[in-house]
Amino acid sequence: MKILYFPLLLFLFSIFMWADNWKYQGEVELKKDEIYHLAFQEREVMKDLYFRWTLHKNQGLVMHVHYDGFVHQFILYERYHRRGFKVQLFKHNSRAYTAAPYIWIRMVDYKYDTKTALIRFLVHDGNKEISLVSQEKVNSVGFRGY
Repeated sequence: MKILYFPLLLFLFSIFMWADNWKYQGEVELKKDEIYHLAFQEREVMKDLYFRWTLHKNQGLVMHVHYDGFVHQFILYERYHRRGFKVQLFKHNSRAYTAAPYIWIRMVDYKYDTKTALIRFLVHDGNKEISLVSQEKVNSVGFRGY
């Protein structure tokens, strides 16, 4: 009987061992061209991340992310392996064994009746002291300036 408990215990341990530890999680429902702002801080360094979507076609959502002076454009799909996009938040410590802090932006659902997209964001801290200072919908940040 003890032999049966060992594989079960090993299986449960492996689930918790490989699970990602998300420091922050959130969901936001955005209409077309609505902009969402996240502000991160590591020590004295403050960085802003803005994202929005502009087009929904063939179950794909065209996303724009503005972070650290760089603009990223990509497509997230509802039922395809490309449901998320990863953006590195701060520099990686070469001495650390963990990944650099990053945010994972995922499309959860698109509501055709209200034409809104449900987007989830997950923040992995990479064993650094980062904090999410603010999160809010904003009117304009100059996205159209590029």
